[in-house]
Amino acid sequence: KELLGTDTLWPYLFAFNFVPSIICLIVMPLCPESPRFLLIKKGEEEEARKALVKFRGTESVSDEIEEMRMEARKSMGIKNYTLKELLTTPELRMPVIIACVLQISQQWSGINAVMSYSTMLFELVNINSNTIPYIVVATGAINVICSIVAVPLMEKAGRRPLLLFPMVGMLISFIIMIIFLNLQKKTELSEHHVSFAYVCIIAMHTYIIGFALGLGPIPFIVVGEIFRQEPRAAAMSLSLAFNWVCNFILMLTFPFLQEALNEFVYVLFCVILALAVTFIFFFVPETKGKTFDEVANSIAFGGRAKGKGKGFNINNDENEPMSTSKV
Repeated sequence: KELLGTDTLWPYLFAFNFVPSIICLIVMPLCPESPRFLLIKKGEEEEARKALVKFRGTESVSDEIEEMRMEARKSMGIKNYTLKELLTTPELRMPVIIACVLQISQQWSGINAVMSYSTMLFELVNINSNTIPYIVVATGAINVICSIVAVPLMEKAGRRPLLLFPMVGMLISFIIMIIFLNLQKKTELSEHHVSFAYVCIIAMHTYIIGFALGLGPIPFIVVGEIFRQEPRAAAMSLSLAFNWVCNFILMLTFPFLQEALNEFVYVLFCVILALAVTFIFFFVPETKGKTFDEVANSIAFGGRAKGKGKGFNINNDENEPMSTSKV
């Protein structure tokens, strides 16, 4: 029934984590360097072209190379941003807020609480203890499969739809879980408890599917696409710090919240998801098919997601044509 999750073998389970690390050490040197880094930071256009061709699988990369040339010209003499400069530059204020809100939403949508404490949920709905390990494995498999499916989907559907619609699905799933977990406690409905348990399991997996398709992978993509080269590293570092701090807070407090609120603990996640959906709808732009300049212009100084707002001119030369290369 168990391979390594026993009192004596669990250290080997932890030690097994070195396997993916070894794989990364072997494979990472074979991966091409970032084309933008090669061209914009190191000025190695030919190497950047080779890397881009390898990533895209086509020789038709001239538009993207031209966009990088334009960005390189604008970046001449501009050093990388420090954290202080990132937080005090007015035109970066809204992108920083978007980056941090997306990472906070990812963690406080409750995914790690649901995944880490799924066994407690299954016990709460009276699932047979012998069945729980198999459901947990299925849960992880669904998460992995849907995360893989999200990769081609985000290039076809765009970032915003894959954030908004799955998040609405996650919200509905939590509402269903709250309702049926509450019904599970009613003794007068005891003959329906098995059905209620299955509904809760389905709702939980629907939530995980929604997360894996949208809020799981896309915040990392969007954060990389709403910043130009110079502030991007600092912005990614800041947003990831928010991500891990929120993860730590959630995992530390969730057992106490669950003990105090029982099934209504998921109401907190519903509120966070509702606020996040509202914020994304109004302020997070679609980055698919747009240049970095177009994305930056659309959200600077609090520009709305649909292009409203003041925007700002980030071109050094007002007569310089806009690149047609897209994100």
